Amino acid sequence: HFSVMHLLSNLIFIFMTVSYLEKKISPFWIATVYLIGGIGGGIGFLFFSESSDLSVIGASGSVCALLSFIVVIKKNTLMPWTYFIAPIPNGYGEIYLPAFLIFPIYLIADFTSLLLEPAGIETSVAHSAHIGGTITGLGLGVLFLLQDFFRREAASHGVFSDDDGFNELP
Repeated sequence: HFSVMHLLSNLIFIFMTVSYLEKKISPFWIATVYLIGGIGGGIGFLFFSESSDLSVIGASGSVCALLSFIVVIKKNTLMPWTYFIAPIPNGYGEIYLPAFLIFPIYLIADFTSLLLEPAGIETSVAHSAHIGGTITGLGLGVLFLLQDFFRREAASHGVFSDDDGFNELP
């Protein structure tokens, strides 16, 4: 990671997203989204990078994949989000927002930053890797929902039992 703050922010987001997802889906899906999201982030960086001599460090693409995966599979679910507006008194708290609102907020910020500084040299943030990870997470979320739908259909027709060991959306 570029800095200790970069590492800590990624760890916080990983902790928050994984602690939420582990109650909803199998560890296989969490690991798959994380790993393939990192690859998607790298591909996104390569696609948008004007210079091939830069390298990408960090897990931000994977974190963005996890966030966008949540947005797809829990789109209308009200989720708690903590906000910090310091240094004013009581400038922090928790609000509940539908998951689908999270995606535009992060993606708009990343696209804006990508337009202003494509390589991320000044800020040391590869926004194109965020976008690549986000798009990968969205795709994996759609695949998860398709798999869940077909599994439920098969279970309703007696192909699988309800206790076949696969985690479904509650």
